[in-house]
Amino acid sequence: MRFIDRSNVTTMQERGEDYDVASLIGDDGDRLTKEACAIAEEYGLGVLKLSHTRGYKIIKKSGLGSQFDYAFDNLDQVDDALKALKELE
Repeated sequence: MRFIDRSNVTTMQERGEDYDVASLIGDDGDRLTKEACAIAEEYGLGVLKLSHTRGYKIIKKSGLGSQFDYAFDNLDQVDDALKALKELE
């Protein structure tokens, strides 16, 4: 799954660091599980770590726009949202 970390950028023009991850542990010990990462990969989604609010957004894997117009406070909430996506089928 694509993960973009914008926590260290200083201007809006900077892209941030781009990673391909299978699971993730956040700064506060919150987690994005392998199951949620697999669901994100299946749906062509990724996660963006925001720069100023220290939140997260679920984005399209291409990086062009967010999937939800909502910023999550931690990775546990992102994990729950991705698993809920799978349950909607």
